Amino acid sequence: MNRQPKTALSLSPGSAVAESAPSGDIDLGTLLKTAATHHAAGRLDVALIYYRLAYAQGPSHPAVAGNLGNLLRDLGRAPEAVKILSDAIRVHPGSAPLIVTLASAMQAACDVREAIGRYRESLELDLSLLPARANLGLALTELGALDEAIAAYCAVLTTLPDDAILQGNLGWTLLETGDIAAARNQFERSVALNPGIPLVQEKLALVRLA
Repeated sequence: MNRQPKTALSLSPGSAVAESAPSGDIDLGTLLKTAATHHAAGRLDVALIYYRLAYAQGPSHPAVAGNLGNLLRDLGRAPEAVKILSDAIRVHPGSAPLIVTLASAMQAACDVREAIGRYRESLELDLSLLPARANLGLALTELGALDEAIAAYCAVLTTLPDDAILQGNLGWTLLETGDIAAARNQFERSVALNPGIPLVQEKLALVRLA
């Protein structure tokens, strides 16, 4: 049976799970693993406690900074995520995954131009980073660089043709260009792959009326 971590303080009554915060004497690997488990299960308040403890032990550790940055972005605290990730990248300037995560946090913080630059920087380091290409498409669409966004989506879809979200995102960008027929085609592909994405269903219904 797994031993329960020592506890130092209790979470608020409204927390996602009825458990206590760990003390600071747990090794970094265990903290990261436990945090990731809670994060994946949607227990974000608990995950944040474990990530904070991990960060106290290894603030420049790539996995610590990356996972904490992702969680803070998900919690709507993108500026804090940007700072943590920027500090880590100063220690690991060639870490493409960290740069992608930083770009995502910048995009969430509405710094779209800087995010695009970071996505491109990560792809210069590692062309195989599919999340960078997919998120670059979103950022370029947001900026209005539609042709570049379409190219970014098409590049990643050659590897992930069955990704319904990517197909839908490409449809949205095509719709922004005014190409309703092409947008409808992409939305139909997305729905065929996964009919359970409400926004795509809504867009498809609208373009069918056009």
